[in-house]
Amino acid sequence: KICLYFCSSGLVVLEDCVGDYSTTCIPCTKGTFMNVPNGVNTCKTCKTCGKGLYTLQNCSTIKDTVCEVLDGYYCAQHSDRECSLAMKHSVYAVKTFGALCRHGEYLSTDGECCPMCNIGLVVLRDCTGDYSTTCTPCTKGTFMNVPNRLYTCFQCKTCDRGLYTLQNCSTIKDTVWEVLDGYYCVQHSDGECSLAMKHSECKPGEQIKTPGTRVSDTVCEMCPSGFYS
Repeated sequence: KICLYFCSSGLVVLEDCVGDYSTTCIPCTKGTFMNVPNGVNTCKTCKTCGKGLYTLQNCSTIKDTVCEVLDGYYCAQHSDRECSLAMKHSVYAVKTFGALCRHGEYLSTDGECCPMCNIGLVVLRDCTGDYSTTCTPCTKGTFMNVPNRLYTCFQCKTCDRGLYTLQNCSTIKDTVWEVLDGYYCVQHSDGECSLAMKHSECKPGEQIKTPGTRVSDTVCEMCPSGFYS
């Protein structure tokens, strides 16, 4: 008997299935969501709309916040195919954006070409007049791996089922994880494994045809006539 493994959208795993008991799922709490059937133990954190954006649709347990650009603003930065930062329209900005600012600079909402913050840092205050950009370091549990104009560091990811931490997160690099021995990857996110399952065990009367790897499950076949397992 194979027990139910995945939880539905809006739910995450509380306890794994065992014997005749199916997986126990619990709902995401306020401020978190899960938009796909899953086998993880933690809901995703709802995003908040950044500068120049407003909330078009509030976050629910099954869907993240939807943000939209405010009137008088234009999108200057995208993340996951959605606008994450908008800037106010200005004659100066329209004429100079992408043309006057040099490499390593960004155009502020006031139309100034400001130096970007280095890796491990994000913008606290835009430059103004004779004062350069004020940058602030990422706090524990967050990181920034590129020179940037962002106001918030990225959240460090945590290892989930069937994975182990190969390299801890730092302020300049996200967590690196690897599939545990005896497990294989069943789900990818951003080009990396995000969920792994234990290799199947062959039933009595079966033998291993192809051993499991980190990317594929064990393949079993019936024992030849006159043999048993």
